[in-house]
Amino acid sequence: LGSFRFIYGEKNLSRTETSVPIDIRSNPLEISQALNVFELLNEIVVTSVTSDASELEWAIAFLYDVGPVGSLMLDTENLRCQSEEPDVDFTITMTTVGSMPADYGSREIFTDEMLCGSVNLGEFSAAQYLTLVASSDAVTSGSYKLMLDGESSECISVAASESQMKSAIEGLVNVGEVDVTATAAPAESQFPFKYNIKFKGSYIYGDWPGLQANPSHFGTGECDPFVGGADHRATILPIRDESLCLHGANNTLAIVADSITSVGGTFDVSYGYDSADGVSVDTSASEMEDILAQLIGSNVQVTRHDHSDIGEGVAWAVTYPGSINKQAQIRIVDTFVTGRNAKVNAYPILAIETYSPDNDSSGDFRIIIDGESTAPLSYRASHAKMLQEMHHLNGIGKVNMLGPAEGDDLSSIQV
Repeated sequence: LGSFRFIYGEKNLSRTETSVPIDIRSNPLEISQALNVFELLNEIVVTSVTSDASELEWAIAFLYDVGPVGSLMLDTENLRCQSEEPDVDFTITMTTVGSMPADYGSREIFTDEMLCGSVNLGEFSAAQYLTLVASSDAVTSGSYKLMLDGESSECISVAASESQMKSAIEGLVNVGEVDVTATAAPAESQFPFKYNIKFKGSYIYGDWPGLQANPSHFGTGECDPFVGGADHRATILPIRDESLCLHGANNTLAIVADSITSVGGTFDVSYGYDSADGVSVDTSASEMEDILAQLIGSNVQVTRHDHSDIGEGVAWAVTYPGSINKQAQIRIVDTFVTGRNAKVNAYPILAIETYSPDNDSSGDFRIIIDGESTAPLSYRASHAKMLQEMHHLNGIGKVNMLGPAEGDDLSSIQV
């Protein structure tokens, strides 16, 4: 009798989530729904294995998570037996452990016009470069601690290998996985190695803070003193590499007309100093394309979509070259639109497309907006999952999925 909760956590339980109370007699669909709200997981399917008065067993499948998953636990504090037995026994067994594909990885593509194509020092970055320096003689032994957001690592040898440095940093509470590359330091460094450290995934509080050497345990304190050299110091540089970018990326936006009741009437569209008056809400995609081509220029593409966010409406998805008048924006005046709470606005569109010529896509991705990241999203993520993850971002007020274009079956996200 009673209810239980699922608790899911990533490595070192640095991030955990707890489900709502689940009645012990819930069916597999209800349990799936409770688990599928977890930000840290992709889609989950639950099936019943055993269901009788004294024993319940479910099989839980993580459909689109790549590699090993985190820890799944149960909170059974509110469960009891009808027979008044004191305890309810439970076990969770991992029947299949995923492995990380050899070619699994990711790259970030940037659109910031001020930084695109650059490699520069930044206050926050997932890529950080550690260099140790001393004067006089070579440093032959000793150790030190690194700090991340106030938390210190274990002592790290001056000759730490890639795996040893990786283990020390991954031992910090809020760190999941890091990639570490150790290369021979220049002779004037007096230390054996310099390190390229790349944090994978997102930091729990936003952007990754910079690593620091702990001054109380830098060849002193709990760590072994340095042997050799003098004036020992560490330099850690966060490097933002935004060289992989979308030069001349197309601008994409949605002109959306919606109303609680049937929407009608006309609106005005302007771009720069030019405008088109009296555009009907019944305007077709090709007609809207012609109107905007006169305002913006050539190479404008428009598709029309049904839109029912608050009632009835229509949306035109507009794409035009990013190189055209970057200071100008499409503006709408909707004075003559009819319908209850009727309005017409222009919203940015985030279009995400995955493609595989051999139809063998797999894995997941994240959406990062102003340094804040979604949880991993499967390449097969549903519309509902995409919207759920976008709404978890603090900088996003409302997100809606732009429905399929007329004669198409693809959708995009309207932010």
